[in-house]
Amino acid sequence: MNTNTAQLHDINEAIVRKGAEALARILTNERKARDDWYAVGAGLMVGKELAPKNRDFSAWCRENGYVMDARERSEAVWMLKHREDVEAFLSSNNWKSNLAHPTAVHAKCRKHCEWVRSGRTPRQPKVKAEDEVKTLSETAQHKVERLAKALADGIAQAEIKVAKEKMAAEYRARMQPEINHFNEEIERYKRLSKPFKAWLTDEEFKLILGCLHPDREALAERKAKAFDIFNKMKQRALAQ
Repeated sequence: MNTNTAQLHDINEAIVRKGAEALARILTNERKARDDWYAVGAGLMVGKELAPKNRDFSAWCRENGYVMDARERSEAVWMLKHREDVEAFLSSNNWKSNLAHPTAVHAKCRKHCEWVRSGRTPRQPKVKAEDEVKTLSETAQHKVERLAKALADGIAQAEIKVAKEKMAAEYRARMQPEINHFNEEIERYKRLSKPFKAWLTDEEFKLILGCLHPDREALAERKAKAFDIFNKMKQRALAQ
């Protein structure tokens, strides 16, 4: 395993471990913040990439501490994928800002996210007059945080892409000499075997094989024909 592959493996392991730890906190009621559910969603996304089939994915979840039903898993991943829109919607609705469980978040935010993804202008929530200044300030801060996160995510994805391309190029470079050698051997075999195909027909081969068979004595006529064939092969070999 080369350095880039090892680093990617370590990153995935860290994401899976953090997600499992977050789920453990949720199940023991130590903490039920959305950040923990986002961590769970990230771990599940890594697991789904490693085990795409549903049966294999369920087994992976059990082995790695993600004891959840299928709906919870699906909605936790949805929640992570729509994190920016979810946070924007919930932060603008004070009475919903403490929602954390993926099922509740999905139920409250799904329509808003569909509006955003379709390019339509989402319905604006009603804000109390006394909260207007506070809401504007929080929205501005959220935009700054969202832009910073988007920049960091973009850099991370770019680095992963470069690492994968580098790994592929290194593998091709390492395997190319072997591929070239293999192709050369094939061509060498073709060159060496081509003249021999004209020396001996299938009928002549069967005749010689019958004369050499240990369980029966060949007729003198067949032996004479076999002898002539060997002489012709000798002449062809010396002519090469």
